[in-house]
Amino acid sequence: MTSDTFDVTDPSVKVNTNMHIVNPTTPAQYFHLLRRQMKRNFRKPLIVVGPKTLLRPVTWTKTEQDPSAVEKVLFVSGKLYYDLVKERETKGVDEKVAIVRVEELSPFPKDGLLEQIKTYSGAKEFTWIQEEPQNGGAYSFMEPRIRQLLPESKSLGYIGRAPSAAPATGISVVHRKESADILAKAFRL
Repeated sequence: MTSDTFDVTDPSVKVNTNMHIVNPTTPAQYFHLLRRQMKRNFRKPLIVVGPKTLLRPVTWTKTEQDPSAVEKVLFVSGKLYYDLVKERETKGVDEKVAIVRVEELSPFPKDGLLEQIKTYSGAKEFTWIQEEPQNGGAYSFMEPRIRQLLPESKSLGYIGRAPSAAPATGISVVHRKESADILAKAFRL
């Protein structure tokens, strides 16, 4: 329902979306997006799709990476980020896998993503990763837009659940197996 432009590389297209859709992953980000909403001299609808668990303080460790050593870049939105960071540390691939959090989906964060893509331009793989089914979540919105920003020799892969009419399997054993498979694929180099 957002009026975000499809062609993000055309400089003649003015970005003026009808709403903001965000998925904050830290309490600080949540605070700043609410502050921005109130400080502006205009109002647009703000849709926050983040889970309530992120409203609590969270600590995490940022790794210092050499961008030239990165082989795989994972784009993620939401709380899956924390599982990815934990799994990356467990697997010992901190230097080879970069995780880029996309917290504001619309308006499309072209400049921020372009900066990250340029930083990791030597990576072999660029991948969108999500917990939701492929036809749910942010993938179908983000994929064509991120693909436009990637160098011509690169493509955007997908890691997540298969397309489904239901938002979840409904069987906890299957859900846990799917989640484990997503994490395993994320760090397969």
